[in-house]
Amino acid sequence: MIPPQAEFQRWNSALAEAVRLIDQPCFPAALGRALQCLVPFHMFNGFCYRGSEPPIDLYNEPPAHLAPIIVDAYLTRAYLLDPFFAEVQHGTDKQFLVMQEVAPDHFMQSEYFRKHYELAELFDEVGYVLRLNDGLTGVLSLCRRTGQSPYSRQDIGALRAVAPLVCSLGEWHWNSLRPKASEPTTPSAAESLMSVLTPREAEIVRYILRGHSTESIALHLSISQETVKVHRKNIYKKLKISTQAELFALFIAL
Repeated sequence: MIPPQAEFQRWNSALAEAVRLIDQPCFPAALGRALQCLVPFHMFNGFCYRGSEPPIDLYNEPPAHLAPIIVDAYLTRAYLLDPFFAEVQHGTDKQFLVMQEVAPDHFMQSEYFRKHYELAELFDEVGYVLRLNDGLTGVLSLCRRTGQSPYSRQDIGALRAVAPLVCSLGEWHWNSLRPKASEPTTPSAAESLMSVLTPREAEIVRYILRGHSTESIALHLSISQETVKVHRKNIYKKLKISTQAELFALFIAL
């Protein structure tokens, strides 16, 4: 999908500036400005993943009052419930991720959405997947804020069309910088408490908190909805809680 001539000229000029700045700290901001020539968005940021290790901060410059949520809380535990992180863990072969396509069926009713997305003033997200050295996978996200409309089909088409170019530039830049690994973390009180659960119960906890309905969990795990309900009841009993909000508070340890 080629944008109108004026927008295409602005995109070409901004992209040329981004290419000139590869290997320099200001490259991510320049790449974000180029993408703004195609589709408007509120925030451009990036994290990097390897297996289940804590993420690496690739590029994040949120407003100061949102940094504790968008960066600190995400790097600590919130990433475990992120639909994009789940896609990376599953070994996606996509270059472009769309939240509307990969999020669970009850994502916008989940505690993760209410306690992370909404507090971060975010509403919708798309992302470019970078294949980096040393088994690392990066995701550069373009986020729209609460109150804005979700990405339209035309928006998504325009951003998806430039994915091969954006991913190549991102890989060129960050592979040369070799992102620094996160420091190892010690188990939290929440993790110690979660250890009372069986592996299947812990798995169901993650499905619940990511925003999957009982029906969706049953389909993913090939079990009946009644079995899911029994597991949920046992989880709440073991953890001495009665609501999903309490479950989220234990898991995320915010």
